Amino acid sequence: MMEIVRIVIKMFKIFFLTFSADIQLDNVFVPDKNRLEKATDFATGTNKILEASRLKVCWGAVGIAAGAYETALRYAMERK
Repeated sequence: MMEIVRIVIKMFKIFFLTFSADIQLDNVFVPDKNRLEKATDFATGTNKILEASRLKVCWGAVGIAAGAYETALRYAMERK
């Protein structure tokens, strides 16, 4: 049973403990030729990122559940 707990904790760390940071640039000049033409609205880009990250979190949870199930099944089959 402890093996199941260790695997679930390891999978949790892999999928959910991500690090993020803020970058702030003050008084930065960006020439027109280097600007992203389609990046006109910060909220639109942020929503796309959030949509993608939600899927990652969902699939991470599915992966953790599948791993826990497979480990529990293997443990149950080996028990006597």
